[in-house]
Amino acid sequence: MTASEQRPWPDGSPQQPITVAIAGATGLIGTHVRNLLEQDPRFRVVVLTRSPARAGSSEAFDGRARWRHCDLFSLHITEEALAGVDVAVYLAHSMLPSSRLTQARFVDLDLILVDNFAHAAASAGVRQIVHISSLIPAGDTHGSAYLEHKIEEEQTMASCSVPVTTLRAGLILGPGGSTARFLVNLVRRLPLQLLPAWCQAPTRPIAAVDVARAVVAVSAEPAYLGQTYELGGPDTMTFAEMLERAASVLYKRRVFLKLPGRWSRLSRLCLTLFGSASKALAGMVVDSHERAVVPQPNPVLDVIMPDAVPFETMLRESIQHDGRAMPNPRQPLRQAEAALLKARSEVRSVQRLRLPPGRDAVWVAHQYMRWLPRFGFPFIKADIGPDRHVQIRVRGINVTLLELSFSPGHSTPNRQIFHITGGVLVRPNTDGWLGRLELREILDQRYVLTGIHNFRPAMPWYLYNLTQAQAHLFAIHLLDLFLQRAYAQEKRRTAG
Repeated sequence: MTASEQRPWPDGSPQQPITVAIAGATGLIGTHVRNLLEQDPRFRVVVLTRSPARAGSSEAFDGRARWRHCDLFSLHITEEALAGVDVAVYLAHSMLPSSRLTQARFVDLDLILVDNFAHAAASAGVRQIVHISSLIPAGDTHGSAYLEHKIEEEQTMASCSVPVTTLRAGLILGPGGSTARFLVNLVRRLPLQLLPAWCQAPTRPIAAVDVARAVVAVSAEPAYLGQTYELGGPDTMTFAEMLERAASVLYKRRVFLKLPGRWSRLSRLCLTLFGSASKALAGMVVDSHERAVVPQPNPVLDVIMPDAVPFETMLRESIQHDGRAMPNPRQPLRQAEAALLKARSEVRSVQRLRLPPGRDAVWVAHQYMRWLPRFGFPFIKADIGPDRHVQIRVRGINVTLLELSFSPGHSTPNRQIFHITGGVLVRPNTDGWLGRLELREILDQRYVLTGIHNFRPAMPWYLYNLTQAQAHLFAIHLLDLFLQRAYAQEKRRTAG
């Protein structure tokens, strides 16, 4: 019996409110979810924030929401943040910077966040996870990196014992949101709109407030546990029709020219250059429209559809009087966060390695201990103690470059943790935060993510970027090759 099964559901009365935690509560959808939950007397709201200062300020008790510090890259901190929570709503993503230097694909960073959230929810006894995902067409999604990533994310979220209610949506619009902004920018900046084949696939864009209404509708409702529902607005249209309606709303005369073929790379470039969309967002828009995806009728759609916001209403609410898109209300906060990240000067580096069949993170950690003394020979040596305490030194000089200490209390068979506890290449620890090396299994033991988190280099920043940062990427590539050779050798010994 899991922790969530042992703890009964609260009845939603003032004496037993349902506690809902929101990861990503300051984003477009999260703001609406938070507002709706605060207005519902059944719920007590916990807002998860990665800012310790904000969690400890007077702002932490505004309205009916309580703010808690939560770094989703840390499993331990996420477990503490979800203590006493009944429903955990996941709206977070890794497209925004979380460190001064990030060496990683955002899809791998997302998997770490999702994996931590799911495991922390299970440990904390959470009764339900509500996960916002993307519309995924039936059948083969091969060739669409974005859709394959969303499937991986859903599989990871559902890999633990907590029932997950998945809400899939296509383009989500709202004031200050990135979707409305790039639609408006494209129409304002391009008199000629070139429309490749992907622009002709029908879909149903949805208002952020309607997604939030769906989140509230499924929260703490047993009938929705473990189910997946597709969401959409009242209007079925193609991306080309969205641009045409945007031109009408903005009173802009535009020429729309259909093109044969998909032109995916050129489309991503245009969305980035003229729509001011991030590369990740541009890829998401193109990939998610490669195939027609229209939500199928379901009980959650039945709940939100009577009051669903039409597309043109969404768009008008997202445009200022001068015809420009509404600014992102979080922009001042993002600027402050960027300044803080620069001041902390931390590094996050995550790479996905192939995990041989039947092997786990413990095996990878063991092979890592075998590989370290060989890496850098003859210039670098690694002294490894019986407790897997590692000192990486320069040969012939009594100087420790890096010191790693295995953390058995934070490690499991599928997740091995080494804290970075010393060495001349790391800045002295002054605030209790230690950098760490993490080896984590993902996706049914098909891969392992190697991650360096909260590492603070001692080198001048520009020099670190040119030297140590590049050396780390090369070392991880060599480690991947070593793991495959080690597995092949084990198979040969077994066969012999």
